Amino acid sequence: SYSHRESCYPHPPRFRLKRNFVSSLVRRYFDKERATLDSTYSSYDSFYGRCHSITELYGNKNIGQIAELLGVMAPKTKSAAEYVIVRMFGGSGKKLNNINFFRKYSIRIKTLTLSSSDKRTEDMKLFPLDFDEVSNPDLMFEESSFFEYFFNQHFLFPIFKEPFLECPLSENIFLGFKEMMFSESFIDEVAKPLFCNIQRLIVNHELKNVPCYTKNGRLRINKKTGTIMSAPNFPKSRDGVLFIRGGGNDSLDKKEYIEGVSMYYQTVWCKGTYIVSELSKIPFL
Repeated sequence: SYSHRESCYPHPPRFRLKRNFVSSLVRRYFDKERATLDSTYSSYDSFYGRCHSITELYGNKNIGQIAELLGVMAPKTKSAAEYVIVRMFGGSGKKLNNINFFRKYSIRIKTLTLSSSDKRTEDMKLFPLDFDEVSNPDLMFEESSFFEYFFNQHFLFPIFKEPFLECPLSENIFLGFKEMMFSESFIDEVAKPLFCNIQRLIVNHELKNVPCYTKNGRLRINKKTGTIMSAPNFPKSRDGVLFIRGGGNDSLDKKEYIEGVSMYYQTVWCKGTYIVSELSKIPFL
């Protein structure tokens, strides 16, 4: 079961019925199109067995070679890796996470590409920040969807590697799959403090926009608008493993208004270096 300090109540069991599982049962009666994988894999074991078989077939081959074996033309964009993974599983869509099987078992697919020196090439985008929740002073972390995400999600990482610096995407080599969940200590010591920090900033009226600076200490200027770039004082990547990052088309695309502060839509991110470090301790499926 999940352990918290005595002041945290309730103590939700890790084996509780997952929200995504219940939602997928409801969708079954309304979705006209059912993904073929949903009926192909009836359990975690059978699914992970399939991952192992796929690795035996395509492991240590690059995206171009895999696409050729599959008889498809992979796009020349960042979506190339996910495109071939979908087809390795026999799918025809663009997104693995749209397949009902993954939703039902709370499996999130996160394609990961290692650099030639075995480092993560990018940080990992997790989920949008729910301001209705973090603005509620009475909401406990354990009762939030923020907690639910870290507590319930299984992550499946199809892992690729760049064989040399700045290689073409088609040259990236497929290594296999690894599965991971965020540990209970991570939830308690990293995710919870982030939630509480954001909640405190909003509830105590400490939220504000602050100017953005370059590494050299100069103000960052948006090239499209000529305006000084700014961001809310949420925790940034320099502050910890989990952090908040906004996203929009330009500096004028700030459609969120929280406590009088205008901002982009805000998303929770995790440092890629942390993910790579954790996965290095886990064997391939």
